[in-house]
Amino acid sequence: MLFSETGKSCFGGVVTSRLAVRALPLLTLPFDPLGPGGGGVCPSFAAKGRRNRLIAIYELPCHQRVEPFWSAPLRFASGVDMEERDRFSGAFDCIRLIAAFAVLYSHCYPLLGHNDAEPLHSAGTSFGAIAVYGFFAISGYLVTQSWLRDPSMSRFMMRRVLRIFPALIFVIIASFVIVGPLTTTLGMKTYFSEPTAWSYLAKILIYPAQYGLPGVFDDNPFPSVVNGSLWTLRLEFSLYILIAILGVSGTLGCRWTGITIALVCLTVDMTLPHVRWLDRFPFIHQISVLFSNAVPFFVATALAQNAISRRWLWSGSLLLTAITVSTVHTAIFEPFFLLALPTLVITIGRYGCCSMSGLGDYSYGVYLWSFVIQQTTIHFFPAIAPAGLFIVAGGASLFVAAISWHLIEKNALQLKPKGLNRPNT
Repeated sequence: MLFSETGKSCFGGVVTSRLAVRALPLLTLPFDPLGPGGGGVCPSFAAKGRRNRLIAIYELPCHQRVEPFWSAPLRFASGVDMEERDRFSGAFDCIRLIAAFAVLYSHCYPLLGHNDAEPLHSAGTSFGAIAVYGFFAISGYLVTQSWLRDPSMSRFMMRRVLRIFPALIFVIIASFVIVGPLTTTLGMKTYFSEPTAWSYLAKILIYPAQYGLPGVFDDNPFPSVVNGSLWTLRLEFSLYILIAILGVSGTLGCRWTGITIALVCLTVDMTLPHVRWLDRFPFIHQISVLFSNAVPFFVATALAQNAISRRWLWSGSLLLTAITVSTVHTAIFEPFFLLALPTLVITIGRYGCCSMSGLGDYSYGVYLWSFVIQQTTIHFFPAIAPAGLFIVAGGASLFVAAISWHLIEKNALQLKPKGLNRPNT
């Protein structure tokens, strides 16, 4: 029986609405529940000897149905945009907010000139680096689902633009108009007459690499950098564009695309540091960083593309995590770390119980504002300790992030284009 008496359908123990069942053919699935004859099994699937297994699952009472490994994509079929679904049913917002504060905490040490004091420095990493990898993993997972949900280049890119740019424009203009004049060593007239002050506004376009304003934070222990966190945005937006290209070309529909690209990026990332003659080329460091952050992004893309049940996902993520922990201070630690972290993050995000839907998504605002607020705090209180900086800048960043979310980001997201005649898409 396809539908129960309550108007719901049960697929592998997951209850979805009628709208969800109508949406299923839009995904790359091993069968079409609304296919010819109503049997719901395509010839290629039946030919593999699984027809009886599928029908048997349909005929079980709802409370007795089990979730087969290959049916997991059905859990994502709903009338709600994937990003919104995960926001309300998973822990992604909580993870992103924790990651934003981890970046803030990690920056407290180098911004005060105590880079070696960062707790994970001796391990060759930092809380900030781990957090950024987590950000890329969640982005890869959600934007891949967004494309699979509504494979339109224009609507996909418009959603990305509306998420990234409004809050970015806010922090860039505020830094130029408010923070700059308050902290510059130059006079007000001289500051606004400097071409480098006005050219800072070009960072609204993400790709320009100017990080300083004339005379601003020149006396700080980490001098002349207004907002050092913005470097990740150009990488992330570039990966958004790549997802759109893969989607338009049809490559994103292949279940092996994500993991293949992730492994290629991992190989390049592991190889580049050992090719010494590449050091003479400009931007080689930026290229290496791009490949490094692309690994968790595309591992998460693979998890969004493929049918993996809760049991297998938890087992795989915990196994990879155990291997990673056991290989600390060895040559194979980094590759296992780049594979384990996104797997664990997505698993916790999908099945975690924490939800912040009643408050809003402050993580992006905290991430955008924390660096400039930290630098401003150090400018006025140069003797502040890392713990004090974390508390002061963390509270201020959360306050400004709340303003950014409720006045700017949330209103911008309401302009997201609708697609496929489904609400909130």
